[in-house]
Amino acid sequence: LGVCRRRRYCDARQLWRQIRLWHPWVIMLKAGWFEYRWRQTGEQQFIRLADETWRQLRMKG
Repeated sequence: LGVCRRRRYCDARQLWRQIRLWHPWVIMLKAGWFEYRWRQTGEQQFIRLADETWRQLRMKG
């Protein structure tokens, strides 16, 4: 694993735990980016993608 530079990430279980911890934040970042692009462009596809991404986050929570 390339992420094994730091000792705490060498164990695959610990790595997956870290991924699970960060996943909601990544989803929120993605939704925010879609909303930002919608504000910039006014293109409806971005707000639809943002809505779908927020929905995914609520379903996992």
